[in-house]
Amino acid sequence: MEQIRNLTLKKTMVLYLCIALMSSFFLSVGLTYFAERTQKRIWSQYIDEETVLKQIEMEEQIPEFTGEVSRVGSYYMADMDNVIVEACDFISTWDVLILSVAGCVMAMFLFYRNKLRYPLKILMEGSEKIRENTLDFTIEYDNQDEMGQVCRSFEKMRGQLLENNQRMWQMVENEKNLRAAISHDMRAPLAVMKGYQEMLLELVGEKELEKERIQEMLKEEMKQMERLNDFLDITRAMSKLEERKPEYKAVSYEALKKKLLFTVRMLCKEKGIRWKLREQVEVNELYGDDSIMLEVLENLLTNGIRYAREEIQIALYTERSFFVIEVSDDGEGFLESFETLTKSYYHGKEADSLTHFGLGLYLCRVFCEAHGGKLSLGNKEKGGAYARAYFSIKY
Repeated sequence: MEQIRNLTLKKTMVLYLCIALMSSFFLSVGLTYFAERTQKRIWSQYIDEETVLKQIEMEEQIPEFTGEVSRVGSYYMADMDNVIVEACDFISTWDVLILSVAGCVMAMFLFYRNKLRYPLKILMEGSEKIRENTLDFTIEYDNQDEMGQVCRSFEKMRGQLLENNQRMWQMVENEKNLRAAISHDMRAPLAVMKGYQEMLLELVGEKELEKERIQEMLKEEMKQMERLNDFLDITRAMSKLEERKPEYKAVSYEALKKKLLFTVRMLCKEKGIRWKLREQVEVNELYGDDSIMLEVLENLLTNGIRYAREEIQIALYTERSFFVIEVSDDGEGFLESFETLTKSYYHGKEADSLTHFGLGLYLCRVFCEAHGGKLSLGNKEKGGAYARAYFSIKY
C-alpha cells in the first residue's frame, strides 16, 4: 500500500485506468452472458414444446451439444417480453463501451481524490495564509510523488519567506535601536563638552586662568569629539553589517593561531591583564573566514578584559564541525540574559556609555551566525563569565 501511495502521478494514472478497463471488461462479459440467457429464456416460451424436449434429450445424450434457441420475431411476443429482449440487445451491443467510459470516469475521480485533492487543498490554504502575511505554519505531506515534491518546495519557500520576513523585522528593529542609540550615545559626550564649556565661561571671568586646567579641559573635549567621530563610523558600519558575508578560504591553523595570539598579547598588555591559553585542535587547516574570527576574538577579549579582575583565559578547540574560540574572565560574571547581553548598544552599566558603544557581543552574535555557528554565553561555577564563539568550518 505504501508503494502504491508513493507512485508517480503518471504510473498511478496508468494503474487506475488498467484496473478500471479490466473491471469493465469482465463486468461486460457477465452482463452479455446474462442478457443472452434472458433472451433465450423468453424465446423458449414461444417455441413448441416438442422442439424444446428434443433439444433437451440431445443435450443429455451428447454432453458436447448445446441447444440453440432460435430468435422469435417481435410480432409473436408480448409487449413486455419484446421490451426486455430489445433491452438485452442494447446491453449486449453497447455494454463494453458504456462500462469502459464509466470505468475511466471512476478512475479519474479516484485519482483526483487519492492523489490531488488533499495536496491541492493544503497548497491553497498555505497560499491564502501567505497572502494574509501569516507564515508561522508548516506544510506537511509525506508522499514521495510529484505533489509531495511540490509541497516540500512550497514549504521551503514558506520557510525562506519567514526567514526573510524575520530578517526584515530585525533590520527594522536595528534601525529603531540605531536611532535610539544615536540620541543616547551622542548625549553623553555632548553633555561632557557642554559642562567644560560652562566651566571655561566661569573661568573667563576670573583674573587668572590656569593654563594647565584649560589645556586639560580642551584635551577632554577633543576626546569627546573623537568619540563622536568613532560613533559615526560605527553607525555607518552597522548600516552595512547585514551585507557582510563570510569569505571562505583555506586557513592554516598555525597562521590563524599566530594572529589570534598577537591580538591577545596586545590587548592584555595594554590593560595589564594576565592571560592563559588552552588549545585542543587536531587539524592543520581550516576552511573559513579568518578576518571574522579575529574580529570576534577582539570583541570577546575587549569585553572580557573590561570585567576581568586579574586574568583572562583563552581556549581554542574543535567540536564536531565547529572551530570554537572561548574567552573567560575572573570577574563577577554575567548578570543579564543572553538576549539582553547581545542587544545592539547594550551597556552593562550606565557609566559604560562613556567608554564603549555596547556593540561587542551583538557583533559577535551576528558574525557567528553569519559563519554558520552561534555565540554562547554563561557563568563559570567558580566565578567569572565565559563566551564561546562557534564557527562552522570544513577540514
